[in-house]
Amino acid sequence: MTKSQSVFSKGSFGLVWLLGLFLLLGSGCSSSKQSVYFRDAPSLSGGTVQVVEFSSFKIKPDDILDISIQTLDPQNMQGVSSTGAGSEKVENGAPAGFVVDKNGYIELPIVGRMHVEGLTLSEAKEKIRTQAKQFFKDPLVNIRLANFRVTVLGEVLRPGTIMVPAEKAGLLDVIGMVGDLSSFANREKIVLIREEGTTKKFVELDITSADVFKSPYYYVRPGDVIYAEPTKVRNRNVNYDATRDRYISYLLSAVTVTLTIITFVRYNSKN
Repeated sequence: MTKSQSVFSKGSFGLVWLLGLFLLLGSGCSSSKQSVYFRDAPSLSGGTVQVVEFSSFKIKPDDILDISIQTLDPQNMQGVSSTGAGSEKVENGAPAGFVVDKNGYIELPIVGRMHVEGLTLSEAKEKIRTQAKQFFKDPLVNIRLANFRVTVLGEVLRPGTIMVPAEKAGLLDVIGMVGDLSSFANREKIVLIREEGTTKKFVELDITSADVFKSPYYYVRPGDVIYAEPTKVRNRNVNYDATRDRYISYLLSAVTVTLTIITFVRYNSKN
């Protein structure tokens, strides 16, 4: 084998290996870049980011309210509870509670019927406490939305519908509840779907930027749907994974075998 043929053989094999290495590293770098949150945020040690002001949601018909009224009055220790008489257990696994009827009213044992539609939880709590004073001494009222559901779909580790335990819950809180986004999630395009009256509003949120904390849609609302869109790499994998990878493997194998045969033939022809 001549010196030029030897160089050709080594260079050809090197080209094949470099091509494979480039494909692997290229996909790895892209995946790593896609996984970064808040790229433009200041340093985590001492940096600050402005956050949108939280506003409470309003109670509406079909909401289920978990309400308890307690008192220290030794003459009346019965109180009111969502698990006691007068509460309603809704089917399909919904928690017990007092259901807001179509006219916006709830009816509590002892305390009676009252209109709560359009009130925040804090406002409803004060209204219930005021009315409960007629029947209880220094009543202590606790209230929360028992059916605060959010559905998370797409590229997350545990997609599904979850119950949110606190009224003030942000997008990141919900993502954490489903185990975080998968490595194939497009973190620049998290879609939030919210019902506003008789329409559905679609909002795109970018969690690679700290500006997400300034969005008026950062805090979730009951009934929200969050969709983590897949990256282009994931889309290609879904559509072509079964054939593309096989063809790439066949191509690299064919190139390697061809170069091996060419080198072998040329070597024998010279000897």
